Amino acid sequence: MKGWFLYTLQFGLPEYYFKRLYDEAKLKGVELSAVAIDNLALVIDHQNSVLHLKGDVVELPDFIFIYTPPPILANFILTDFFKSKQVIVVNDMDAAMLCKNKWRSILRLAENGLPIPKSLLINTGLTIDSPVLKQFSFPLLLKSLDGFRGQSVAKIDDSIQLVDFLGILHNANPNKELLLQEYIAPSHGQDVRVFVIGGKARAAMHRQNHEGRFKSNLAQGGKAAPYALDKSLCDITERAAKCHNLDLAGVDVLFDDCGYKICEVNAFPGIAGIEKATGINLANQLITHLISLVK
Repeated sequence: MKGWFLYTLQFGLPEYYFKRLYDEAKLKGVELSAVAIDNLALVIDHQNSVLHLKGDVVELPDFIFIYTPPPILANFILTDFFKSKQVIVVNDMDAAMLCKNKWRSILRLAENGLPIPKSLLINTGLTIDSPVLKQFSFPLLLKSLDGFRGQSVAKIDDSIQLVDFLGILHNANPNKELLLQEYIAPSHGQDVRVFVIGGKARAAMHRQNHEGRFKSNLAQGGKAAPYALDKSLCDITERAAKCHNLDLAGVDVLFDDCGYKICEVNAFPGIAGIEKATGINLANQLITHLISLVK
């Protein structure tokens, strides 16, 4: 069995992720290769289609695992061709694009009865006297729809700050849409990342920022520790992955006074932080799942 670890030259090959999957695949007799999608070219005519890798005709793999930041998902439109040839692709690009748009994703969660922060889709032309804002109280979170790793998220403490932020953003892009959300105070500077593979919650880590900042992402200075999966946490994160049609998901969960609320669903969760924090061999479980999809 052969598989590809598909990435982009712009983002670069995530060495830890690939090595972990490569080593586990090798133990199972699976040949896993790192392939930059930038080096692939598809030549088609009315009779057939031929895929080239660095100019040479290449045989299709049995499965493809994709890892890339959301902003460059457009580069992966070629995955439609793989699917047409019955190559297993994880994750599905339609599912990944759903996760990329935070509003569409939060709407999908709400439609499936999952707990989320109160949310509002706005554009930068919103005025502070808009009646809809009466349903919210400060502080609030203001998010770009396609931010990742804790980027493009701001905590808004009062109406003056909101006006200032919207004014700056409006001048840069008058039509930009944003996500406005209630701030979940009990989860200040902390959350839980749950790793879901094949519809089952496999591991969880508690992420906490010890410098007083509200962001807990590891990329923003958060520290990770193992977190025990309970029935409620497994239930909501597994349902979140399922309603997004994800084989692999990183579900970020906030602490609320009444339990948990889902912050967001990630289609390309990193593996290094959670493996090191929990000691759980997630690479093995992921390769096992990929093999099962092929068989």
